[in-house]
Amino acid sequence: MTPTPEQGMELCTVRIGGCMYGVEIHRVCEILGPSALRPIPLCPEFIAGLVHYRGEILTAIHLGGILRLGKPAEESSIMVMDAHVPFGLLVDEVCEVVAVTAAQYEPVPCTLGPLCKQIFAGAYKTEAGLIVQLDPAELEPAKLELLYGIQPGDHLQQMNSTNAGQNNSGAMTCAL
Repeated sequence: MTPTPEQGMELCTVRIGGCMYGVEIHRVCEILGPSALRPIPLCPEFIAGLVHYRGEILTAIHLGGILRLGKPAEESSIMVMDAHVPFGLLVDEVCEVVAVTAAQYEPVPCTLGPLCKQIFAGAYKTEAGLIVQLDPAELEPAKLELLYGIQPGDHLQQMNSTNAGQNNSGAMTCAL
């Protein structure tokens, strides 16, 4: 059973662009080092690259790109997330596991834009500061494509227009 904010839960806390975020600990499969990331040319800014994980190739999401928090830190880590479709989440720093309670929970404010309302699951006021809870199900690459209005094949059109007149054999496409 998935814990709810009313019951309390444990969050794996991470820093991205100087802000603290949390993901339910049971949604984190593994934490990989920075060397695991392989960049992909011509992808949207929220795609950090590809990650080889236990025989599978996963898309890695850059939350800093989604929220316009700047480039990732040099020593970023990748959290492999357990969602409908597993994916990687690029974070500047993995901090600690924090137990939070219902009394600390605050819902997503109505003043946030639609993107933040969708990817944030609320926030927790802790002694260490505010922890914004992320909803991994809403960070899946296919859902982000829809949020950004990217249609299947758009990346191929961009690549073809960028490489007009060049041989495209061996060109890598962005597998969102």
